Amino acid sequence: AKKASPRKRLYTKDYGHFDWLSSCLYLHDTPITAGIDGKICIWDRSKSSTIKCQQLVGNQGSISSIKSLAENNIVSAGYDGSLCVWNLSSIDSHSFQKISNPKKALPPL
Repeated sequence: AKKASPRKRLYTKDYGHFDWLSSCLYLHDTPITAGIDGKICIWDRSKSSTIKCQQLVGNQGSISSIKSLAENNIVSAGYDGSLCVWNLSSIDSHSFQKISNPKKALPPL
């Protein structure tokens, strides 16, 4: 019997979405995308040969839409009914405020 060779991963994805995009926008010439995978990606278009992204996760599941609010803020709406308001001045996983039930938390417009 032949000895089997160890498994090798043929493809890895270190960054980006792994499912369909649901929304995108440009903020200060920076592309920002949101997806069914629950991620928000802020894409770095610097002169490097590979485009990378900063990933933000706050909604509990798929994201339906993202919109810009102000100079450095965006809001993400999840299919779970939550809204996350992100401050992009200091990008990390804790730079957001989550509203779990926006119908009760926000006055009608």
